[in-house]
Amino acid sequence: MFSVVQLEGNVARIETPKGMLTLSRNQLPKNVREGDLLTFTEGEGWKVDQQATAVRRKLIEEKLNRLWKKTDFG
Repeated sequence: MFSVVQLEGNVARIETPKGMLTLSRNQLPKNVREGDLLTFTEGEGWKVDQQATAVRRKLIEEKLNRLWKKTDFG
């Protein structure tokens, strides 16, 4: 699994199991966003894994909500 770390101009930074990868943004799907999880298949190229991305975003949201509850000074 690959994670989109940064999108800036025509450059995309992708986190891979072996380190960071810099790609031209036009190599990725047009709808790609920072935080998306990607798959790569020879012949098909890069695709956003919508299900894995949704699960990851939900987990992060839940962690942030727990953190904010712990630090709520109100």
